[in-house]
Amino acid sequence: MKRTTAIVVGAGPAGSACALSLARKGIECIVLERGQKPGEKNVASFVLLTDVLKHLVPDFMEDAPLERAVTEESVILLGRNDVVNIRARYYGHLKDSSAFTAYRGKFDAWLAGKAEEAGAQMITGATVTDLIIEGGSVRGVRVGDDELLADVVVGADGVNSVVAEKSGLVSRQDSSM
Repeated sequence: MKRTTAIVVGAGPAGSACALSLARKGIECIVLERGQKPGEKNVASFVLLTDVLKHLVPDFMEDAPLERAVTEESVILLGRNDVVNIRARYYGHLKDSSAFTAYRGKFDAWLAGKAEEAGAQMITGATVTDLIIEGGSVRGVRVGDDELLADVVVGADGVNSVVAEKSGLVSRQDSSM
């Protein structure tokens, strides 16, 4: 039974950012990702607001897989009898943009790679099936028949989080909301 300081469940943006921060502080960290590689299950694009990313990876503009800077956004509010459309244009985007479009698959793989470069250990193809709970505290995870123990378990496994459900933080019906 392996023991580590921290286990992060999920190698999406939240899990990889957590692992990157832990590894940079010298904290032993294992990231468990159920996909065969980080980002393989994501086919969507998204808008990335980079204020936090600038702190995590100051030189992210050099190699992050960004598609383009966001230059305009529109928010539409629908009422019973009214529609309000709020549009914003960003003219400073060429100099110092803070929002970009990106594909999750590419971005997730890139950020997970940054966490590994910092010293986090990535284990792919690892589906967490249960938590190890002792004395009312989460002490580790089960991946199939294997058990991994840790001082801290971080659930970054998405909307249908096994970690949140098994720890009692949400019930199955709550996690679909």
